[in-house]
Amino acid sequence: MIILVFAALIFPACKKDSAKNSGDKPIPAVSFGPKVDTSLVTPGSMVETQRLYQFLKKNFGYKTLSSVTLTIGTTTELDYLKTQTGKQPAMAGTDFMDSGRGYNWFNDNWPINEAKAYWDQNGIPTIMWHWRDPSRKTEEFYANATAFDVSKIDDPASDEYKAIISDIDYVSGLLKVLQNEHVPVIWRPLHEGANGSFWWGAKGPGPYRKLFQLMYDRIVNYNGLKNLIWVYTTEPNDADWYPRDQYVDIVGRDMYTSGDHSSQSAEFNRIYALYGGKKMVAYTEAGSIPDPDNLQRDGAAWAWVNIWSGDYVTGTTWNSLDLWKKTLASDYVITLDKMPSLKN
Repeated sequence: MIILVFAALIFPACKKDSAKNSGDKPIPAVSFGPKVDTSLVTPGSMVETQRLYQFLKKNFGYKTLSSVTLTIGTTTELDYLKTQTGKQPAMAGTDFMDSGRGYNWFNDNWPINEAKAYWDQNGIPTIMWHWRDPSRKTEEFYANATAFDVSKIDDPASDEYKAIISDIDYVSGLLKVLQNEHVPVIWRPLHEGANGSFWWGAKGPGPYRKLFQLMYDRIVNYNGLKNLIWVYTTEPNDADWYPRDQYVDIVGRDMYTSGDHSSQSAEFNRIYALYGGKKMVAYTEAGSIPDPDNLQRDGAAWAWVNIWSGDYVTGTTWNSLDLWKKTLASDYVITLDKMPSLKN
């Protein structure tokens, strides 16, 4: 899903005159960023990936990036926002959900084509993966609809392990196309594992953690990908699920609260503290937009806020058009027209 993030940064020792000298940066109530990891978890990351990470880090606590997830195979959300508000988000998200499944109605390259197209406009591509049953016995990803057993990850001779590796290698090939084009990607796999909804989290924290680590090793060390920023999507009380710091660049949180345009600052503060301030924190899936005024007032420094696709963007139940206009026009929200080129 796609997120719009709004953050204000306040250093306790700041005075009004020093804030005035900092240009458009607000006076924050909490200092975010000094402890955030200075480098990516992937050794030798592509230079454009490093630039993107440093751009996110520079703005963490001062600005939030707007983001939306695209309906599969379309640019509906981008087109709607451009027509209705004159603006487009800084980030656009696609999904490998239907890639590699042999569907004759789907172009497997759609996610990477859209990622490249947005990068060419100075936008930031983000890709997730609703990973359908690797065994191909079903086309499902929800745990209650497939019997795929992720715990077999402990047995490299098992059919499940081999299917997992095959799918990871296929996706690696798609991501490598982007690497060859010098396109960095905010990569968010295996989302919401600890809530048990998906097969990758159905067998508890041990297999989930091993799967995340195996994916990292296969993509980075075996397939040689250097263009990814790795995002882990946290859930409450999921300390045992966390893949560990060396596999995670940014921590995300997914929350759907219809008509609630609060900053969700309590959740931001909890997550930021939980990871010791070492990881930037993003609102990786949202239904309702946090009002920029609330984000600024509360110092909820979400690195970005991503609003999910479809009616979450184009309907009026979750977000009014007036709020979209306010959010995308806000000085605290980075939109596509405010994005610098990170290519050079």
